[in-house]
Amino acid sequence: MKQFKLTLIRHTTVDVPPGMIYGQTDVPLNASFNDEAAMVIEQIAPITFDAVYSSPLSRCMQLAQKISPKVIPDNRLMELNFGYWETKFWADVYQTPEAKAWFADYVNTPAPGGESYAQLIQRCEVFLEEIKKTKHNNICIVTHGGSIRAIKSIIQNIPPMQSFKTKINYSEISCLEHNFIYEKRI
Repeated sequence: MKQFKLTLIRHTTVDVPPGMIYGQTDVPLNASFNDEAAMVIEQIAPITFDAVYSSPLSRCMQLAQKISPKVIPDNRLMELNFGYWETKFWADVYQTPEAKAWFADYVNTPAPGGESYAQLIQRCEVFLEEIKKTKHNNICIVTHGGSIRAIKSIIQNIPPMQSFKTKINYSEISCLEHNFIYEKRI
């Protein structure tokens, strides 16, 4: 049994129009980035991390690189892939048959050309299985709201439908201590 501490940090505020779908699209950060990053750094300053992992998207990497010069990018930490909906607006896709099917069962139904929430959880499970084999005990992960929800769903045994609805704010920090024993759920 391996015990470790995870510090999950959502990237800072992005500079996109309201309602735009941008899951795996590499979008710019808001002009408030430096101020938000400074607040995050101040809150985690007392913690010494054995490793800092990040989604490779620039909105995460920029913050991760302020935390540590040695960031380990990992594609499995990327946000939910919204496929053909990327850069479209929810208002434009909401009434489509594909969106209705996705909203009816987003846990199992992939976005058109993208993935389902269950697939995101599976990616995060594989990532967690891998880091449990490392020597790292105190780990920072800079990632996206969807990935944080997925990791919390796995570690805290929260049903996917419930975890998907959990609000994760920009720059939000979540600390989890965990004895690494869990069963794959999806």
